[in-house]
Amino acid sequence: MMTLSRLSELLDAWESLTWPASRADAAAFRDRFGWTPDPRESLLFTSDVVPERSSSYIVYTPFNGVASFDFYLAAHLDPHDKKQCEQAYSYYQEYLEQRLQNRLASKRTFDKTSVELISQDKILYYLGGAGDRIRLSLNSPSETGNLLDFLDR
Repeated sequence: MMTLSRLSELLDAWESLTWPASRADAAAFRDRFGWTPDPRESLLFTSDVVPERSSSYIVYTPFNGVASFDFYLAAHLDPHDKKQCEQAYSYYQEYLEQRLQNRLASKRTFDKTSVELISQDKILYYLGGAGDRIRLSLNSPSETGNLLDFLDR
């Protein structure tokens, strides 16, 4: 499981990127945390939680630059230990909500193991848990804006 101090470091770095962020910015973000790029695609890489294989990625589009960053917060949980999985998910959800408390613009809960939080500066945080893992996806302000525009239609 990723520690909250490491998660805080990642979130601080993501939130402080200059938007729109370039592909070079994405590579610098990856390198800052010491992750190893996949030889097939440099924006697919290892992570703290799953260092043995490429498990995290940054989505880049030529039109809007960096769109999102997706990574594991926890992996290899016991899928038969429902309490362990729920506690791990709650641990991260409570942290994210506390971190965004004064900047939270909206919150949507989809079920017991997925929540979408959007900050006032339009960064979307999607926390999802399934089986033996918990992932966090962070969207750029432009990607979040595109999603909100689509949902408003």
